Amino acid sequence: MKNSLYRTFDSDKMTCVIAMRGCPAKCIYCAVNLVSGQKCRKRGPGNVIEEIKLCVFEYNTRFIAFLDDTFTFDKNWVHALCAEFIKTGLNKRVKWSCLTRVDNIDFDLLKHMKQAGCTRVEFGIESGSEKLLGYLKKGISIRQTKEAFSAAKKAGLSTMGFVILNVPGETKETVADTKRLIMELNPDFLQLSFATPYPGTELFQLCVKDNLLLTKDWSRYIFLNNQIIKNKSITESELKRLMWDIQRSFICGLNIY
Repeated sequence: MKNSLYRTFDSDKMTCVIAMRGCPAKCIYCAVNLVSGQKCRKRGPGNVIEEIKLCVFEYNTRFIAFLDDTFTFDKNWVHALCAEFIKTGLNKRVKWSCLTRVDNIDFDLLKHMKQAGCTRVEFGIESGSEKLLGYLKKGISIRQTKEAFSAAKKAGLSTMGFVILNVPGETKETVADTKRLIMELNPDFLQLSFATPYPGTELFQLCVKDNLLLTKDWSRYIFLNNQIIKNKSITESELKRLMWDIQRSFICGLNIY
């Protein structure tokens, strides 16, 4: 196994761990609950720690990226895992990050995660428009998003935000709302993508129903690169320009709307 091939900006000695399957959320763009179900099935904290011990002591791993879709769904489970990190001293040997939802955290939990070696928490922002969040059935509010980022920063964690552009109903005004929210949240890292209606998802069914698909060439269904959904108020070239504008403003720290 060539461990040198597995690296991120966090470390050149990293690996990924999956501690649970399933996600209870009902986001219409996501295929996770189609593949893994909506019931969250967790490994025991001790079992997860044993895998991490193997990674650390056998392969000299220094960073763990938890790939679970809603890592903090069960807060008691996370507290138990954090206690094991601290009890075993792994929090001094390995750092880690996780993905979760803004409505599934609180300050005490984030502080415990920080003590256990967590360095970054990654949240789905998705949109600065309450209307589009509702369309996506994300189940969060912009207020909760602001509170989550504030709590993470207060706990001493870095943050990453995920944003989806070109949700059906997206306009220049909603893109501007999203940009304003991003600049206010000021995450340490940002990922912008295009809404992509993967087959089997409710988003795909809605796009078929409303004749919004630009293509059924599945090789183009790459959420970071390609626009798959027709937009009735923004051209493809203009939407791409708006995406670059957000990226440029974020990188440069420019609060220009």
